[in-house]
Formats: sequence, structure tokens, C-alpha cells
Amino acid sequence: MRFKTRILILHFSLFLLFTFFVYWGLKSQIAIFSMVAGFLFLYCMTTWALMHYVNKPLRKIFQYIKYYDEGNETTPPRIEGDGSNDEFDKLVKLLNTLSDRILKQIQRITTERNENESLLESLEEGVIALDDTGIITFANHKACSYLLKSKESLIGSNFDQIRSRSISLLQVCKNAVKNCEQKKREIRRHLVFGKKQKIYMDVIVSPHSFKKGYMMIFQDKTADYRVIDIGKDFVANASHELRTPIMIIQGYAEALQQMPSIPKDVLEEISLKIMRTSKRLSSIINNLLTLANIENYSSAKFVKCDVLALMEDCLHVIETLHQRVKITFEKPKKEIFISADRGLMELAIINILENAVKYSNDKFAIDVKLSQRAKKIKLSIKDQGIGIPSQDLEHIFDRFYRVDKARSRQAGGTGLGLSIVKTIIDKHQGKIDIDSALGEGSCFTMHLPIYEKALNSQSAVSS
Repeated sequence: MRFKTRILILHFSLFLLFTFFVYWGLKSQIAIFSMVAGFLFLYCMTTWALMHYVNKPLRKIFQYIKYYDEGNETTPPRIEGDGSNDEFDKLVKLLNTLSDRILKQIQRITTERNENESLLESLEEGVIALDDTGIITFANHKACSYLLKSKESLIGSNFDQIRSRSISLLQVCKNAVKNCEQKKREIRRHLVFGKKQKIYMDVIVSPHSFKKGYMMIFQDKTADYRVIDIGKDFVANASHELRTPIMIIQGYAEALQQMPSIPKDVLEEISLKIMRTSKRLSSIINNLLTLANIENYSSAKFVKCDVLALMEDCLHVIETLHQRVKITFEKPKKEIFISADRGLMELAIINILENAVKYSNDKFAIDVKLSQRAKKIKLSIKDQGIGIPSQDLEHIFDRFYRVDKARSRQAGGTGLGLSIVKTIIDKHQGKIDIDSALGEGSCFTMHLPIYEKALNSQSAVSS
């Protein structure tokens, strides 16, 4: 029954009751006073009951909304109606509909915020968001690592008041924020910091395009500058290595030209040196071409390769070329397969074995050990040679780097062999380590992933 209908029925009932009391009071004048008093009492009680009935749904709605407004609920409230389909029940349904729409909007905004934060966290750049008062509202993991601060200590703090061990970076950032506030445009700053290892950093501060505040972006340019430095070093080293044999050949050629009646023994010596230098020049060029080809080689050409058969072939080549070498080979009983280019892997392994022979004194002994651990193989090649000083270990895979330059040139080394090995292992998604000490020999250890199909077939057999 509708609310208006109920009010009309109630007022009509009161009118009938009042008419009855008037009629009865006219017959009995003594009861007029009691009749009026009773009617007034009845009217007051009826009015109170009516107001209580009318306000009950409103009090219920107010209670729900107040409970949500005080923060006791994290989602908009749902109000239970009485199913009467009157005006108040319709109001309850309307409020519930609005609550559902608000809840969906909150969920959509929360989802978008989480997606945006996940996207910002996955960036290689550091990102910090500031409001118009300088309070940090967001900072991703990269930015925290650059400033050497935790996310909890940054978010909610005033950027101008934070302190960090990365003093130079922090000072540049604060100055960039002040300039951005004054000029209302994007500010870029470049700095280099770090004592043990230089870090090249670009800091960009720009105003928000859609709200008040600022965005700060950290771009680590260290890798770019390192590539440039490597390129410069490579060009310088390659030019030096190529210039030396060319000058030698040119010098001997000029000597032959200026000495038409040269003795036969001197001519033979000059010719031998020209041939030797030409071979060295050819070796350098071939190694440079090999490096370029490996870097551009597609891993899609890799095939299933038997590591045991590969190692036995490499060891046979070394034993044939160097008959004084004694090689011990510790290997597993079962077959091991990797995904590789067999020719490149042979080149890498033979280069390491050749180095083991080349830089040995009198102990031409090499220990080779092959094993499998989980999804990787481990191949160790240990010699008993002259070893490598500790200060040279971090540069041993650099191009044209030689520990003992005089001995390396005498042995025909170009300084590119281990660089080729490292490039090949990297191309096969592997890793190579070296453990060496001066006078105690060296141990090269390669870690390469197992051929996946072979691994899956082994799992199927074991199950």
C-alpha cells in the first residue's frame, strides 16, 4: 500500500472517530470535557506514531550513510528495503543503484591505477610523481634504487626535505624541480656520478599535463656511453694492431726497393718476416670478421648438438696438434645435448684449449670436466700454466687485451681469442667464468642450457 493512501485512511479514521465523539458528547454534556481531552491525547499519540513511522526509513538510510561516511566501510553501503514499493522503498532502490554505480566506478579506477602502477614499475626509467606542494605521490622501484631510498620513506614525504646518500643526484633533482616550478616547462639535466663505477644519468622534470604537480624521470645512459667508449677503444686498438704489421711490411718492402743487390740470406730473412707478419695481419682480419659474423648470427640456426661427441672431437684436434699435451676428460655416462651451432662451439672450446697449451710452461696437462646440473651443463677446462694476475681478470675477455703482450705476440696471439669465446657463449645464452692465480694455472668454466626437447624426453622417460 502506498504511503499517501495510508495517510488518507488514517486521517479519515480520525475524522470518523471525532464525529462519533461529537455526536456522543452532544447527548451527554458531562462527557464533553473527557471527550475533548481523550481526542487531543489520541491525536497527539497518532501524530507521534505517524511521524515515527514516516521517519523510520529516513533514519535507516541516514544510519547507513553515516556509517560509510565515518570510514567504517570501504565500499558504498547497500540499504535493505521493506518490499512495500512505496516512495521510501523506491528511494532505497535508487540509493542502492547509485551505490552500485559508484562501486563499479571505484573498481574501474582502482584497476586502471594498478595497471598504470604496474606499467610504471616495469619501466627501465625511474619515475617520481609530485603534487603541486612537492609531496611525493608515486615512486617506482627504479627511482628508489637511484636515490637509495625505500618506497615507504619516499611516498608521502616532501621531496625538498628528503635526504639521501646519493647527494649529487638528489641536489640536481631538487634544482630541476625549482626551475620547473619557475619556468613552467620541461627541464633536463645531465650528470655523472659514482666513484668506483661512473653512472651517466639524465634527469627530466616536467609539469603534469592534466593536473597540478610534476613528473620526474631518471634515464640511465650508462650503457649508451659504455657502448661509445667500447667503440672508441675498439677502433683505437684495431687501428694500432693493424698499423703495426702494415708498417713492418712497408718497412721491409722499402728496404727491398732501396737495396737491389741484397744478399740471398738477408733476402730470405726479410721474406720470412714479411710472410710471418702477413699471416699475423690476416689472422687479425679473420678474427675481426669472425666476431662480426658471430654477433650477426641468428640463433634460429641452432640445432641439437651432442656435447660428448663435440668434446671428443675438440680434444682429438688438440692432441693431434700438440702431442706432448696430456688431457684427462671426466664425463657423465649418459648423453648430453645442447642447442648450438657446432662449428661455433668447436671454435670456442678449441680456443680455450689452445690458450691452455700456449701459456703453459713445462706442464702440458689439461683437466676437462663435463657435468649436468638441472637444466644446464657445466664444462670446466683447467690448465697448469702461468696463470693470470688478479688485476687482469676483469679485462680478460676484452678485445685486443693481452696480459703478457710480448709472450702473446711471440705465440701468435691477436688478443681476440677469448673475446670470440665470450661472444660465442653469450650467443648461446650461456655464461663463462674464469678462476686463475699467477703461477697456479687457470680454469675456464662454461654454463650452457640443455636442449629443451631432450630435457622433456628425459622427464617423460623418468615418469
